[in-house]
Amino acid sequence: KLLVLFRKIICVWPASMTVWSFGCSHSTGHEIKSGFTQDDLRKFYNRFGFENYYEYFNCKSASTVKKLLKKWDGFDISNPNLSYPGIVAKLKNTELKTFAKNGTGIDYSYKMFLENKHKFKNDDIILFELPPVFRYESTNGDHARLADITSREEYDRYPSPFIMNEFYKFVVDEIKEVAYTIDIYCETSDQMPLDVYKSNDISLHQMCETHKIQPYPGGHYHYDAQQLFAEYLVKEVIK
Repeated sequence: KLLVLFRKIICVWPASMTVWSFGCSHSTGHEIKSGFTQDDLRKFYNRFGFENYYEYFNCKSASTVKKLLKKWDGFDISNPNLSYPGIVAKLKNTELKTFAKNGTGIDYSYKMFLENKHKFKNDDIILFELPPVFRYESTNGDHARLADITSREEYDRYPSPFIMNEFYKFVVDEIKEVAYTIDIYCETSDQMPLDVYKSNDISLHQMCETHKIQPYPGGHYHYDAQQLFAEYLVKEVIK
């Protein structure tokens, strides 16, 4: 009898919440180093004669930039648990399942979303990062931004900008009832000029600028900004 009762309890016991993450390098936690402080980052830039990231970013000396990146030992590290989706999961005291991948566009994220949609539970948190609109996967599996493509042969492997824009809007409309559509840039020069639904009014980029948090050399946002952004999402967006 006790065994039957135990089995009944297990059957009706609610499954724990899961945070699902879909996106590109900002969601994978690219460049984020555990314990690497803002002071450490400032000292790193100082070693090459820069006061901050923005001086380095505007540097015209290719050799200096190359030397800096060669010394940047965190350049190829990805730590999903230190990015905003991982911190959201931590704040919610639950697990993170990430399908984010560096360099991907909305087509790849949407594909991963569809493949896992049947696993979503009612109380799960689905974070879908909106990437730059012109980043797309070609027929041979490469990832690129159309704005950076110069050869006609390469350009032919990608859909037209019009088709991509329409697909982008279609995906956002399809997922907005299920997922939080997370805008990292919020209409800065890096983000798409599309009028699409976004869950958040404050971006990771704005969080970094408002609190004067320097990005890593590859242009990704420091753990401090990720922490503040995750706290904002939990308090103001997810609730």
